[in-house]
Amino acid sequence: MSKRKLKNQIAHLHREADRLSHYDGNYYDEESGASLVIPGAITKQAAQPTIVIKSTDPAVRGTKAQFDIVITRRTNTIAEALPICLFGSTHSRAGYSQFLIPPPGYSVSVMGGLNSPVAGTTNMIRFRYTDGVNTDDVDVTCNQVPYPVFLDALSADVFQISNIRYEIPDPADTIQFGMRHTFQSKSLFGKMTEDDITIGAYKRPDQYQAGIVDIPLNAKIDKETMFNMNVTDAANTYPFTFYLHTFVERFNKHDKLTAF
Repeated sequence: MSKRKLKNQIAHLHREADRLSHYDGNYYDEESGASLVIPGAITKQAAQPTIVIKSTDPAVRGTKAQFDIVITRRTNTIAEALPICLFGSTHSRAGYSQFLIPPPGYSVSVMGGLNSPVAGTTNMIRFRYTDGVNTDDVDVTCNQVPYPVFLDALSADVFQISNIRYEIPDPADTIQFGMRHTFQSKSLFGKMTEDDITIGAYKRPDQYQAGIVDIPLNAKIDKETMFNMNVTDAANTYPFTFYLHTFVERFNKHDKLTAF
């Protein structure tokens, strides 16, 4: 066999090997390219796209982050439970004025943030209630990042809350569980939704930690959505501090999950 003929055959084998490496196991008409069904032939199923569905069960959910929201009422000179708002970055810029209803005779102002002129409040949001004589402050901070940074992230991102662990360090202060807690959302077009949360309903009979309640939620938090609550004036000691250990997953505005 001549060298030229041998070279041509080797080239032909390479072409066939390349064609077979891309073969999907089915039969096609050479002229039309249409798929053929040949009786008795074993064909290969076309590859299917992989669809990953994330579980809504917090125990098996794959990627989540934890943010420890810390709430501290410094004094109880005002003998009233004081309302505060969490999240909802759009409404925070207006001081949550549409949602905070101060006790009769009192006014409320919201301060703090990264550029706050009030000393000591750049890492927090502070709710200050006063009647001109008596003043009570409720501070909201975050252990992982400055709370104003967390709040600002909600301007662009949607957080899916899978679980909130509500922790009160002193079990004698569990009166806080009985305060009103509400998810509220109001769009720029005026549409408003509201959903009350009864914290005590999530207390399990087999749970022996009096100051901890796990709240499994499937709630989306964005720039228009808030978790609002009253902070008790009847705790044993002040400053009175409690924690919302918040487990979230992040979504973008196109509802495409972004894993951490």
